[in-house]
Amino acid sequence: AIGRSDADFFSADHAAQARADELEVMQTGEGIIGQLENLARPGKPTILCSTTKMPLRDNTGQIIGTFGISRDITSYRHAEEALNQERDRLQTLMNHLPDVIFIKDTSGRFLMANPALVQLYGAKSADELIGRKDEDFIPQSVADHFVQDDRQVMDSGVPLVDREESNVDAEGHPLWMLTSKIPLRDSDGQLMGLVGIGRNITR
Repeated sequence: AIGRSDADFFSADHAAQARADELEVMQTGEGIIGQLENLARPGKPTILCSTTKMPLRDNTGQIIGTFGISRDITSYRHAEEALNQERDRLQTLMNHLPDVIFIKDTSGRFLMANPALVQLYGAKSADELIGRKDEDFIPQSVADHFVQDDRQVMDSGVPLVDREESNVDAEGHPLWMLTSKIPLRDSDGQLMGLVGIGRNITR
């Protein structure tokens, strides 16, 4: 590779853009950090790189070129896309199920709430629930029962499955929910809170 340029290895478009970037670095003295680049190589798969380029200076401080580092992040991007697709599928499921779905932290504050729970609690959006507790939307006596169940699930690590719980809707009308709650842990096994799903079985 010594003595040759990007044009000898990559597509003309990439080589031209790389040269323009390097000229900018040399003219301004400012580096380019973490720039995403699609490296197209004739006869080979295109890869995605995260590239950083900095001005190369001599002993007197004069800019005499550039130096850089590129990291192939193609596999990371594919993994990210797969995770995004999975997230979108789960979000679609949560948004359209009639059951209420929520995630709470260890203090009982909502981290996530689906539209069914938003409607049940008479909120305008899920954002209105985030960071708040059941007691902010329903009578304290009802919320206290939820707190007891939440605490039992998180302290014991044992899921609560199909528990019949009384609740009230946004207008204060009594209803019955069939609720399941599962401890939520991070990748290290540390307790983060719980995930819950409830179905209105009043009828």
